[in-house]
Amino acid sequence: MLSGYYYLIYFGYTRCPDVTPSTLYYLSSVYRIIRNLPEGAYLKFKVVFVSLDPERDTPKVMKEYLLNFGKNLIGVTGSGPNDLDLKECLKKFKINTKKIEKATAHNPKDYLLDSTARVCLMDPDNKYLYHLDPSLSEQQTAKAILTKIISNEHMKEKIS
Repeated sequence: MLSGYYYLIYFGYTRCPDVTPSTLYYLSSVYRIIRNLPEGAYLKFKVVFVSLDPERDTPKVMKEYLLNFGKNLIGVTGSGPNDLDLKECLKKFKINTKKIEKATAHNPKDYLLDSTARVCLMDPDNKYLYHLDPSLSEQQTAKAILTKIISNEHMKEKIS
């Protein structure tokens, strides 16, 4: 699915009240900006959202949730709370997460997740290139991403 593509990867969860939705909105805006730039029209580029909460974030939940942010985000979820592939992925990207119990009368088992908030740019060989600076605007982020990708492509040409 990502073979041959540059991609942004972000880890969050659909029941997050603040950081995840604002980050996904930001990333969908960045994606649109890149696609509308001359250099971005031909770029093989995707945005991937990985759920930290596979217990609640089923494929159906993910699909419906991501429609709120456009049609260009790819959602990935694990098979359950003990999914080894998900755990390995979190370890690779240095994403720490902690469950915070938030019992309510309606749902005594409810919880939030506290986690590392980071968006990484990866190359087509799944190598880390850059993590986004959250202080940049969508326009600045789009330019920074294109600069990193163009620089990476030039480096690959020099090596060849």
